[in-house]
Amino acid sequence: LFISCANRTNDPGQSNEIAILSDTDSVVKIMNRLNEPDSLFFKPHGIDFRIVNGTPFLYVISHDDNRGFHPVVRYIVNGEALVYDTLFFDASFVSPNDLTLCDDGSFYFVNDAGKRGSKFELFLMLKRGSVVYHDGNRGSVVVARHLGMPAGILADMNYVYVSAATENCIYRYEKLNNYLLGAKKQFARMPSPDNFSVYDSMIIVSGHKSKLKFIKHVNNPDNFSPSLVYSFSANEKKVLFDEDTGYLISGASVAVMLNADTIILGQIFKPYLLKITRNINN
Repeated sequence: LFISCANRTNDPGQSNEIAILSDTDSVVKIMNRLNEPDSLFFKPHGIDFRIVNGTPFLYVISHDDNRGFHPVVRYIVNGEALVYDTLFFDASFVSPNDLTLCDDGSFYFVNDAGKRGSKFELFLMLKRGSVVYHDGNRGSVVVARHLGMPAGILADMNYVYVSAATENCIYRYEKLNNYLLGAKKQFARMPSPDNFSVYDSMIIVSGHKSKLKFIKHVNNPDNFSPSLVYSFSANEKKVLFDEDTGYLISGASVAVMLNADTIILGQIFKPYLLKITRNINN
């Protein structure tokens, strides 16, 4: 399990890294990053892994806010090391939040705003987010617009799913020829959906129970923001995690099933993961 670790609070005790979690002994190890250009400022956000033509790649969104530079960096996974391979960036990389890979190495990503870090868009819940497709070679094209803070994206063989956090909605788009997308259709509703993961045939989505508390948490990490996790499978929705205070974990942005009984939750600010043991069939 790859973990994106970003020092969002400028804490001198934290750093910007990619870590790996062993599912056998629960040990977290920082991955060495090799051959990066000196000009790259690394601050990771959304990540995705895929084996393309026999090569294991990890794609990482990285933020350099001082330069307004928000590329996707591609690494070759070599054991517990990441070897820099290439960098993707053009004018469509406005405020990338999450990405999802296709089998050929192309990818979709979401811009969560029309202007990065816009409090105006967030407070007024404006629908200025977008979905962009990049072919992994020549360039990108915007394939969907008018989304309220899209925070997560997931592509399968036939569809692309997008979480619109300020709309309390998950949308589904049908894939068309040349990776363009069909009409936006509502897939499900849940409070402020965030990132996706997949376990067997289930789509797992983390969410934020209160928009107001989450906004306060973003402005001050000491303000607790309660979280929940849903699973979606064959038109069935289940609650896998629901916590009202935010004391256990605050602002949980991602949930991953390690097995049928174990959920790992990650959060935005605090430097720990939460492990929940339960039976998802209950």
